[in-house]
Amino acid sequence: MNELVRLYAETRQLTERMLAAAEVEQWQTLLELEAQRAAMLGQLAVTPDASLDDAGREEIAAHIGAILETDKRISKLSAAWMREMESIISSAHNERRLSNAYR
Repeated sequence: MNELVRLYAETRQLTERMLAAAEVEQWQTLLELEAQRAAMLGQLAVTPDASLDDAGREEIAAHIGAILETDKRISKLSAAWMREMESIISSAHNERRLSNAYR
């Protein structure tokens, strides 16, 4: 298997693991996997594609399409968590302001 195709396949698998973490609300795991994926995307940026044939390009296109679709699903799942975190942070901030006002 071509190195570039292999890296895209691994990136796709990692993205699928990210989705699995998001589905069970394992946000810390999701963040750790995202860091791993960012490193892998860095590798992709510097891996030459000179020896790719049409089949390799099609395989990469399929991986990219699957990665993008999976990312959409992760975004939907994590949006609720992000809203909850914003609410907690806002509440803590308001609590601190109120406490400071009565000192």
